[in-house]
Amino acid sequence: MQSKDIIEVLESDDAKTFIMNHINEDFTRLSLKFSGKTSFNITVCLQLMTLYIKAKIKIPLFSEQLLALDKRSFEQSSSQRIAKFKATVLKGNSLLDITGGLGVDSIFLSQAFQKIDVIERNQQLHELALFNIRKLELNNINRFCGDGSSYIKPGYDWIYIDPDRRKGSSRSVVLENLEPNILELLPQLKTATNQVYIKLSPLFDIDEVWRIFDQLNTVYILAEKGEIKEVGVCLDFRNNATNKSLVLVDVASGFNYTSNAQKRVNIEFDSNVENRYLLIPNALLIKSRLSDEYLTGYSVTKHNSFHYYFSPEKLMIEGVRTFEILGHFSISAKELVNELKKLKIEKLNIVVKGLSDQPELWHKKLKTLDGGEYYLFILKSKKKESILCKLIS
Repeated sequence: MQSKDIIEVLESDDAKTFIMNHINEDFTRLSLKFSGKTSFNITVCLQLMTLYIKAKIKIPLFSEQLLALDKRSFEQSSSQRIAKFKATVLKGNSLLDITGGLGVDSIFLSQAFQKIDVIERNQQLHELALFNIRKLELNNINRFCGDGSSYIKPGYDWIYIDPDRRKGSSRSVVLENLEPNILELLPQLKTATNQVYIKLSPLFDIDEVWRIFDQLNTVYILAEKGEIKEVGVCLDFRNNATNKSLVLVDVASGFNYTSNAQKRVNIEFDSNVENRYLLIPNALLIKSRLSDEYLTGYSVTKHNSFHYYFSPEKLMIEGVRTFEILGHFSISAKELVNELKKLKIEKLNIVVKGLSDQPELWHKKLKTLDGGEYYLFILKSKKKESILCKLIS
């Protein structure tokens, strides 16, 4: 879809009425029924409607206000909840966003700044974003089309960067391969502002972040409904911060945890601890390697190879799923079938670690259905084992 075609549809009263009246209908049937019979481009309209269905969950503002968007920029953009959270972290008089994109972040950051200048090099994307801020009457956002790095100059409280993680058709989590190259920009950024927020891929390694950036203040790992969405790096050029923070936030569940520890805590396996319960930390704790620190003080021991913890007590801890262990077994399909028959379990969730096998393969072997409150963890490390559990929380 070209930006002019998208905007033309969204400026049509007939098209907007059509979207609102038919958004919950079958789009294939709508295409057959209305092709060549509307005053607007029905193909573009239906493509927009497909995105609005997804936007209801990810960026409700866009579906509610019928804002302009296209498939690629929608997929790459922050969610509404993530963008709103960042507006509680980044505050000041002025912000420069040198990688504007569709403008989701700048739309919500506009509530936290007096002025935001946004640069986007892609003319098509720039036109879509410009249409949106005009429709929303966000007069404190100024958008320009061009190379964001050429707009870096003194006078901004914050500079925001969301480098393109897609060079060609492949994704990249190596800073040198991103566009723009953050490392090359650092000297320029230091002369222009005191604070920088860099949005990185959720796959980016946290230890690598600590290694690369000297004047690092805070690292945010942001998740939504248990899925990690981004690693946010806050640089502060005013001083070399000695107390660096790692902040974990799930914007949907409300889970949050801040670590200022400079030395990593380790929990070891203890064979003397009775393993009655299995505890599995959420993705944020595992990604940040803070699971051991988070669970310090509880009566837990750790699996030798995985981020799985055992306890003799039924612990109910925020951010951690707790399971009652029903039995430890080998990974012999014959043994597992017999044990499941004894317990009359025909439906369960299967999690495989250390093997390339898919859960579906094990469901076939065990003649079980997927789902329910029971879980079978099939693990291969130094030894092969399985743990049958019942979910508590």
